[in-house]
Amino acid sequence: MVTAVVAAELSTAAFAAFTLSKSILLFVAAFFEFGIFFPGARLTALADSTAERRRWLGALLLAYVPLGVMFSATMAAVSLVVDSIFTVEAGTALLITAPLSIAYPFGLVALAISQGIGRPYLQPLMTLAAAGLTLVGLWMILDVTNHDLNLTLVLALRAVSLLLAAALLAYLIRPIFSQLRTRWRRIWSETRRWGLQAYAGRLLSVGTYNTDVLILGAFADSRQLAAYGLTVAGASLIRLPAIGLGTALYGRMTRSGALDRRAFAPVVVWGVLATLVAAIAAGPIVDQLNPDLSEVRSLIIPLGLAATAAGVTSILNAYLNARAAGRALRNTSLILLGANVLLNPALIIPFGALGAAFASLLAVLANLAGYIYYARRISRSPYTIEQPRSSTNE
Repeated sequence: MVTAVVAAELSTAAFAAFTLSKSILLFVAAFFEFGIFFPGARLTALADSTAERRRWLGALLLAYVPLGVMFSATMAAVSLVVDSIFTVEAGTALLITAPLSIAYPFGLVALAISQGIGRPYLQPLMTLAAAGLTLVGLWMILDVTNHDLNLTLVLALRAVSLLLAAALLAYLIRPIFSQLRTRWRRIWSETRRWGLQAYAGRLLSVGTYNTDVLILGAFADSRQLAAYGLTVAGASLIRLPAIGLGTALYGRMTRSGALDRRAFAPVVVWGVLATLVAAIAAGPIVDQLNPDLSEVRSLIIPLGLAATAAGVTSILNAYLNARAAGRALRNTSLILLGANVLLNPALIIPFGALGAAFASLLAVLANLAGYIYYARRISRSPYTIEQPRSSTNE
């Protein structure tokens, strides 16, 4: 809904700049996790009491603060070179809003927290709260103050909304800030053991997943970039149930080491049906929002199927994280990297947004094949639950 409102109110060029800005923010945010939060989630899931889990959450939250500050500083530096690389202008807006963007990497922390305490609704709740706040802000700007919308206002509103939503999540989980130094050492030990490999893999995965937009921003016109950004935003809805399933099953998979294959069928059926419905409904919706973005019609099916395949991989990704399979996570992401490096330039430069859509689909399918291979291999290996040390022993 936020993307739809922004697409309707901004010019095509400004919406293209918004699409590029989101991708840059998410691309840079992918670096600011450093492999510590998903080992932290696993230690939280293995804790034997609610109080112990809340202590792990306190350690994770405080570990995030310096990373968020570093991210804001990095975005200020990145904004200085954006306009010289891409065909749309977003540098000034990114620079002005950089101090507010501290909460962008927190989405990864929210996912880790949701997995660790077995409350899969928390990360979606944060996303919903941020979107709701953004919609209220858009309504106040457009209808109450009658102010014109621009890129800087949209990015600032989005950043403040994310920050407030992150504060809400931190309040809801009721963290306990005690024995921090001991817990940070334990998290770092797990990070060295497998978290850094998982981080490298996730970094490659998230980074290459956003390179399609970055390459489009460098080679395609603003109309194609805007249409692609709107379609990706819509297709991302298809993946949400799978992310919820993976988060809900994470604690059970961590403790038992078993992969519940029953989750895959509903994800695939939902994805295919949602893609077909979206393909039928796309025409009238786009005509209402912005007729310049008519190319959305041709992008729906490949990007919807790509989101469906990515939904299946998100469950397998949760399983590999639950098994602390850092090497497998890294290798599956290397497959995605290789596919994107080969396919994105080869298809985007001659075919534009449509080439980017099919490049995404083929790359995600190659990545899914890698996940299936490693999940089968790991599911046959012996599994020993490694319990975190209790506070008494510490």
